[in-house]
Amino acid sequence: MVTSAEIMTPRYSLRMTNLRRTLSLLGTVVLGQLCLPGDVVAWCALLLVRALWGSSSRWSWSDEVLVVSLREGSWPARTWFRSWGGATLGHAVMLAPGQERVLPHELVHVKQYEAACCLGALVGLVVLALGSWRGALAAWCLAPALSYVGAMLAALLRGRAPYRENVLEAAAYAEAP
Repeated sequence: MVTSAEIMTPRYSLRMTNLRRTLSLLGTVVLGQLCLPGDVVAWCALLLVRALWGSSSRWSWSDEVLVVSLREGSWPARTWFRSWGGATLGHAVMLAPGQERVLPHELVHVKQYEAACCLGALVGLVVLALGSWRGALAAWCLAPALSYVGAMLAALLRGRAPYRENVLEAAAYAEAP
């Protein structure tokens, strides 16, 4: 048992710091595995967007995300992406031309995606225990999309705007306007 006097020592503090670092690294690896199915699809989609309409792409090691910026005057920038600053697909973020300032907002959605992947994996394990590997895989892979659709539906049912006033967007705007 650790005494209160021992907790106050620098040696104990160093041990706890090392333990936190180890757990953080392990957690990052596990989280990466839980998000991998959706990320593979997202990375392929955004690399295709980059090839067709992008001006730049980069991997942000600190945020663990692929960032693709659309080219000015490209088809998405002129049409459906015209009024958006950015969009998040897993650990991949697509930014409209000149909209680097919205990246912090999109990174909040990356955290939300990670949480949804964890939930999907847990639900998938329950479904797997009930005997359906296909249902487990579907729960795991669809959880992030269903989470966002559910947030939009809940906003609609409250008489709110489904995009701007759903809980996921409200949290992202509150953390990074």
